[in-house]
Amino acid sequence: MAEKRIFGRFKRRLPLRFGKGHPDVRGNTGNISATGLLVHANRVFDKGSILAIEISLPSGIVCTSEVEVSWVREAPPGTQGIVLGAMGVRFTGAPPEAYYAFLVECDRLENRSKTGAG
Repeated sequence: MAEKRIFGRFKRRLPLRFGKGHPDVRGNTGNISATGLLVHANRVFDKGSILAIEISLPSGIVCTSEVEVSWVREAPPGTQGIVLGAMGVRFTGAPPEAYYAFLVECDRLENRSKTGAG
């Protein structure tokens, strides 16, 4: 695996699927980091839930992993389907290698835009 680096969060919208045992709920990321994700979806799970997750990268690679729900914000009553709920999830182990490589690329692009290099 690539060298371990510390990354901040990157605001990226990536399609994903998640669920207990089988990833059958669709959602999107709000932001991503080396340790976890912000997930927006119509359905959220309780804090502490262990979930299977599939993250679709722009390259077409689908990364599979296991995550634990760290926090939950449910959609207000009566707004399900209109307003999405959110949950923070963290990887229970090392993130998938392709996901980590995507973070390296996000970091490179963000640093390039900060320095004006292009």
